[in-house]
Amino acid sequence: MDDHDLETMVRRAREFLEGNDKVKLVVRFKGRQMGHPEFGHQVIGKAITSLSDISKVDKEAHFEGRQLISMLSPQKRKKNEEKQEEDKEINSPQVQDNQNGQSLVLPPKQRAPKSE
Repeated sequence: MDDHDLETMVRRAREFLEGNDKVKLVVRFKGRQMGHPEFGHQVIGKAITSLSDISKVDKEAHFEGRQLISMLSPQKRKKNEEKQEEDKEINSPQVQDNQNGQSLVLPPKQRAPKSE
């Protein structure tokens, strides 16, 4: 597996983990590749290492037929981190106050022009 393929797999897995979803890593073996399972373990190991900051391993790498499978789940985030993310969303330029004092989230095309 090429480095770019691994980076793409890790990037997609990171998106799912950040969305609080589980990720199943699968490496399929064809033909004589079954004679060298260490290569699959290296690939899964690199992916797990890259994602270790935001995930934990539910199931270690194991074979199911010709597939090497591992499961990752997102780490539980602290309440402070969640609150900081909510504050960032509220304070973002996409949130505008209307005349009634209520916050209104506008899509990017309808944002009010910046006053200078």
